[in-house]
Amino acid sequence: MIYFCGADGSGKSTFLREIEHELHLRGYKTQYLWIRSPKILSKPLMLYCHLVGLTKYHVIDGIKFGNHAFEKSPLVRAMFPVLQLIDFKIRWALMISKVRDAEILLLDRFALDTMIDLMVSTKRFDLDNTWVGKSILKMLPQDSLILCFDAMAGNIRKRKPDTMYDTNLELKLKLYRQVCALLGIKAIINDHGFNETRDEVVGRMNVYLEN
Repeated sequence: MIYFCGADGSGKSTFLREIEHELHLRGYKTQYLWIRSPKILSKPLMLYCHLVGLTKYHVIDGIKFGNHAFEKSPLVRAMFPVLQLIDFKIRWALMISKVRDAEILLLDRFALDTMIDLMVSTKRFDLDNTWVGKSILKMLPQDSLILCFDAMAGNIRKRKPDTMYDTNLELKLKLYRQVCALLGIKAIINDHGFNETRDEVVGRMNVYLEN
């Protein structure tokens, strides 16, 4: 498995397509999987949060943004990560059961991204040290290549206009760096030219495939 993670606009989807193309040229069969903060058991709680104003949506320049303030409710702040853990396990089991004939799975968002989303929405910045957070991180595929993309917030906003109004972007980047440091993951800094970043991504992929 090769797992691409990082904040919106950091470049993960762009370079996933590059790697997918490269692997196909080399004769590998791949399958693309996307999973982010699934809502199954947590869906009623999300509806409650919307009704009581803990979740608010805004439309700016035709782009819809959702902001969560789950930290304002001790109950929601405690329950939501637990329900998300269960939802994630259910969704992952359903997705992996449908995988057929793929030699390499390409994951676009997964457990680490869900962890960051939870930390931001609940303002539980120590979630990675709780039993829920540790359970989520344990779902990271063993013997996989994790490519976490990082970039300066200003560069991200230039590349992806819909991040212009994301008031949590800097916080997300900080938390990705925090969790990656905890896990010993060296981020790919995508503030340089496309070819330079691509060379680093392909280089890491080559090392992974050789091993």
